[in-house]
Amino acid sequence: MKLSGSHPHNLVLKWLRMVELCGLYYHHNSDENTIYISELSGCHQLNSLRILARILSSENLTKTIACFLEYGAATDLILQHRTRLSGQAIRWARKELYTMQLIEPATRLPKDFFAKGGPRVKVWQLDAALPGQIRDAMLLHQRLQSPKYRVAVEVAQSLLDGYLRAKKEITYREIVLQVKSLKLSFNTPDIADLTAQYLHEQGVRIWR
Repeated sequence: MKLSGSHPHNLVLKWLRMVELCGLYYHHNSDENTIYISELSGCHQLNSLRILARILSSENLTKTIACFLEYGAATDLILQHRTRLSGQAIRWARKELYTMQLIEPATRLPKDFFAKGGPRVKVWQLDAALPGQIRDAMLLHQRLQSPKYRVAVEVAQSLLDGYLRAKKEITYREIVLQVKSLKLSFNTPDIADLTAQYLHEQGVRIWR
């Protein structure tokens, strides 16, 4: 029997992967320039299970590591957006995961990606993150800095949770009407365009 992507067993397998991340280590042979993956001793595996138990006992840690398992890489702003946790909670969870050696810095964003005067933002990644996932995180971080984009995502999410729950298509006119009904302070066509773009990226067909 083939399991669907949303089947509970797949979520179990995802957390078993978490055990694997905790319970394996990389050994580098400098002579042969080869990387070996070796199982740790029983003592270390027990410690790995303790780490997993600590993660699962904390909603903040669970939501944060689940985001990394799903997308591979993220900034603090992205984690806050996807988990709906506060900035303080995200910073704490990310530091904890870094201390556990489950995530690591991938790169820093160029200075023109954020307001002047602050430190360069770090993109954090799982060890197995793909280059494309890091690029996606950099782009999403840039988008999330736009108030218009954040509002458009909220509009799109409300449609996905309601009108689009049973189907994957919508007309552009329906998007415009939805935006108008919210009486936002932003220009309606701007928000409608960004909403349509986001929905398209989520696999929704937009009829114009």
